[in-house]
Amino acid sequence: MALAVPRQRAHTFDGLDEKIVEYARRHAHMVSVNRGDALTRQGEPATRFYVMQSGYAKLVSTSGEGHEILVGIAGPLDAFGHAAVTEKRRDYMVTSCALTPIVAASWDREKALAIAQEFPEVHSRIDAQLVRNLELVLGRLHLVSEGKVHQRLARALIELAERHGEPHALGIQIAPPLTRQDIAAIVGTTLFTASRVLAEWEDKGLVESSRARVRVRSLAGLKAIAESEE
Repeated sequence: MALAVPRQRAHTFDGLDEKIVEYARRHAHMVSVNRGDALTRQGEPATRFYVMQSGYAKLVSTSGEGHEILVGIAGPLDAFGHAAVTEKRRDYMVTSCALTPIVAASWDREKALAIAQEFPEVHSRIDAQLVRNLELVLGRLHLVSEGKVHQRLARALIELAERHGEPHALGIQIAPPLTRQDIAAIVGTTLFTASRVLAEWEDKGLVESSRARVRVRSLAGLKAIAESEE
């Protein structure tokens, strides 16, 4: 069974002069949070910028009516809290909730702005990440609005496997622990429907799921479903 190698993601400081990296590290505050804790809260003033060192968080947006949308997953090397690095003071746009214990490097707004202003290379990286995050969010909007549920679910699992997958003897293990409710929220469907489709795919040997863990056994099979017209 041929499986794609999970994609590598660029770290905020990859390729920068070591003196710049060391300066940023020296002024970072290491933050540790437990599963279920929040690093940022939607609507609160953006005061800190984060770069994940280990662990996973889900990024959730809540509407005025209280409806929650899972807009993304942040893992090692990912940065978030970009609103804290804008010249105009802004509020966080999403709540980041720890799916696992997390360790993250953090800079307060003043220090993050000072580093970005002193080192244009850092500012360029942060801007590039903002663009990349926007691309991911726009892609997810298409994910939940185009195609039937099984196609949207297949695309979501492919993205998770490529961004956060770990090679396993029986396939690709999606590292962040995601419940079926989380997966349903990603593709904009009900828990019942997501569970039914996953159960069908388990019977066909395409995936395995248990206790908030999902493993892709046939990436090619999921891609065929994602691209199908039926």
